[in-house]
Amino acid sequence: MQNHKELFYSNLVEYYSKNKEARKPWTHEEMKKISNEIIEAKLTVGSKTNRQYHLLSLYDIIDIKEKLMIIKKRLADDKNAVYITPYEDLFEVLYPIHISAGHGGRDKMMFALKTKHYIPRIVIETFIQSCAICHKKKNFRPVNLVNKSITSKEFSSRGQVGLIDYQSMQDGQYKWLLNYQEDLTKFICLRPLKSKTPAEVAKELLKIFLELGPPSILQNDNDREFVDGIIMELVKLWPDLKHIHEQPLDPQIQVSIEKSNQDVDNMLRAWMTENNSTN
Repeated sequence: MQNHKELFYSNLVEYYSKNKEARKPWTHEEMKKISNEIIEAKLTVGSKTNRQYHLLSLYDIIDIKEKLMIIKKRLADDKNAVYITPYEDLFEVLYPIHISAGHGGRDKMMFALKTKHYIPRIVIETFIQSCAICHKKKNFRPVNLVNKSITSKEFSSRGQVGLIDYQSMQDGQYKWLLNYQEDLTKFICLRPLKSKTPAEVAKELLKIFLELGPPSILQNDNDREFVDGIIMELVKLWPDLKHIHEQPLDPQIQVSIEKSNQDVDNMLRAWMTENNSTN
C-alpha cells in the first residue's frame, strides 16, 4: 500500500506540473483559508463581493465533531453531504473504496464516491494507474488481429475450453484450471483439475453443460485429438450427447481462448498478490 501511495502522489505531482491550468485539490492549509472565507461570506450582511457570491454558490460549511468541513452546496438540507477532500487525504479516501470495489475502474469508483466525496476524475484515474494490482488485472491485448470476429448467433451453440497450467503453484492436488467460455455471451465457468486427462476434463465439462446446456461445437487451443478424446468421454457419461462435435480451430478462436486464459490468470494472480496467497 505504501508503494501505491508514493507512486500515486508522485504521478499527481507530475500531472499538475505539466498541466498548470488544471485545478489541483486544495491542501489542508488552503481549506482552512477557504473555510474562513465562506464563514465570513455567510456573516456578511448586505452586498457581498463576487468572490463571496462564488464561494456561497458552490460550497457550504458543516461542523463534524467540532471540526469544520467544506461540502458541496446542497439543494436541500436532507441531501447527502458531499465532502471536499483535501489533497493530503486523497489516498486514504480512495484506497478503501477501491479495495471494496474489487479494484474497480474509474466509473465504478466515481459511482461509489459521488454521494460522499468530491474528488476530480483525473485524480481517480491517476490512483488506478498507480495501482500495481490493477496493472496485473489489465486485459491481455493481442496485436495484429483480424478485425472481423466470428460470433455465435445462438446461446450455447459454440463453446471454447482452455486449460491453465498451475503445476508450479498447485493447490493441494489441483494443478490445472479448466476455463470454459460460452461463445455468444462470453460467460466463463472455471473448474479446478487434478490432471488434464480427457476423462477429468469431460467430467467437469459435464457439470457445466448441465447448467448451461451442451454446445454443438466444442473448441480448444490444444490438438484436435485432445478435443476428440474429451467428446468421447462426454458421450460415455451422457450417451445422448451425440450432436456435439469438434471444429477446426480458426486463428481468431485460438486468440479468443488464449485471451480468456490470460485474463483469468491475470485476475487470479492479482488476487493472490493482494491476499498474500501462494496458491
